Amino acid sequence: GWFWAGSPCHSQCSSLPLSARLKSASESRPFKLSMRIHTASLDKLSRPGMVQDQRPFVIIRVGDRTKETELGDWSKEKQHWCFREAITVEVVTTDDISVEVSCTTKYDFWVASVQTTTSRLGEANFPVLSVLPRLKPDDRDADGIVWASPIIPIDVREAGNVSG
Repeated sequence: GWFWAGSPCHSQCSSLPLSARLKSASESRPFKLSMRIHTASLDKLSRPGMVQDQRPFVIIRVGDRTKETELGDWSKEKQHWCFREAITVEVVTTDDISVEVSCTTKYDFWVASVQTTTSRLGEANFPVLSVLPRLKPDDRDADGIVWASPIIPIDVREAGNVSG
């Protein structure tokens, strides 16, 4: 699976008692949700090769908006792909988030490199509302209070099977 942590709210009022109430879907105001993509362990994609180099990237979709990470880096020590990248999207509580893991294939010949195809390895979908109960206030000194979740592992699936 791959891992992310979210942090949608920021406040400088760290000494005030806080309370929250979710509005109904029709009253929901947009807010920014940041997802940190940490790592990916992918069944169909192991370490990079000498001639054929496949590297994954993550695509986040909310409605018609799409953002993607840079290509992941293989960690020999940890035996998985590392991203260490945050993606911020504007959401409302009724939105669904789609997380797709894809990879590019590049053939490296001594004289030239040719990037060929992009293929999808798997996808996961979840409602924004499912993330909100996991958020806890975290005092980050200069940034003030940030609402963040612990790392949440997510399985991506392709054709009904877990692929990463």
